[in-house]
Amino acid sequence: MPSPADEAPLPPHMIDLSREGMVIRVAALQQADVDWLGENLAPGFVATTASDPDWKIDVALAPRRYELLHRQITDAGKGSANGFQIDGHPGALVGLDSVSGTFHDSELEVFYSADIERRRIEVIAAAPRDATRIALLRVVREIAMDHFVKRGWIPLHASAYSFDGRGVLVVGPKRAGKTSLLMHALGSPLSRPISNDRVIVGQSSNGTPWLEGLPTVVRIRSGTAELLGLRGVSAAGHWRARQTLAVAQDSRSPSTPPAVTLPLSLSPRQFHHLLDRPPVAGAALDQIIFPRVDPGAAGMTVRSLPPLGVAERLQANRLPSGASPLLHREGGPTQTDGADAAIKRLVAACPAWECVLGRGAFDGPSLAESIFNRLREGCSGVSQGD
Repeated sequence: MPSPADEAPLPPHMIDLSREGMVIRVAALQQADVDWLGENLAPGFVATTASDPDWKIDVALAPRRYELLHRQITDAGKGSANGFQIDGHPGALVGLDSVSGTFHDSELEVFYSADIERRRIEVIAAAPRDATRIALLRVVREIAMDHFVKRGWIPLHASAYSFDGRGVLVVGPKRAGKTSLLMHALGSPLSRPISNDRVIVGQSSNGTPWLEGLPTVVRIRSGTAELLGLRGVSAAGHWRARQTLAVAQDSRSPSTPPAVTLPLSLSPRQFHHLLDRPPVAGAALDQIIFPRVDPGAAGMTVRSLPPLGVAERLQANRLPSGASPLLHREGGPTQTDGADAAIKRLVAACPAWECVLGRGAFDGPSLAESIFNRLREGCSGVSQGD
């Protein structure tokens, strides 16, 4: 067993986060960790004060314990388990055994120790690292998604924005053009971001279809910012998603910026700041768009979709729920029947469109207003030249 001196925790810095009647308490090692988490979980999560939170997440700085667990994982050679839903696919966690609730995240170099009955999750790190912030974000997000699913909501691999107060859902797999279309739409002063890559859809208290976002790191492929004419985003190539906005702004740009060969990685707060568009937590769902990149096409073309095709596409982009071993010992309920019914209601309530993005799709001023208004009129085809 490690000695008390070796495992003495640093004084925790805490934040209570409230959403949809649930409170999650996070105890981190540094105030900067709390600041980063708070600014990137807003506005969907609201900082509050709770005497009895529903979930507790603690960070433990325990190098010897981490080393011991890592040795056990290596010796045992255990297989992986689906953990977090990352960019439309499950993130792999290596389980220590079938009953301990302890899992290794090799990407972020942390262990997760889950006590499901007591609703506590411990994030075990060998040293203070910014990667722990991403681990905390993922755990909070997974708890929130599970909470929404139990209330009948549908998690989707999608982006979303609000246009003049009306919600637009942009659904599609990786490289479908969701982020590009989102950034293009945010060129309109009437648009506000909701989420970049993960959206939950349900109903408001009066039965209106409603969408909300869950925060993810924003990855912008090389050339996308230049394509959309967003010079401010391009100039932030030295920013890192694990930095608070204040730290990123204070960091100095290299005198000779290196060639960007990897996607630019931004925190949600950094992304919203660079686009000068403050986010909103959610909006009444008004339109559904399925983007598709076609290099052989010209401009931007939009066509309506039949209900059956819409339902199939929504099902194909649903995020699996109840799969995280951190929250459910043997897998939680996926509520397939409820999700099917919810998708049918969604298809009946909202028009849906396929948006083909070809060469020059984003040339000229933002088309967000004209596209949205024409979709509202029920046009079966809209192109950039109209």
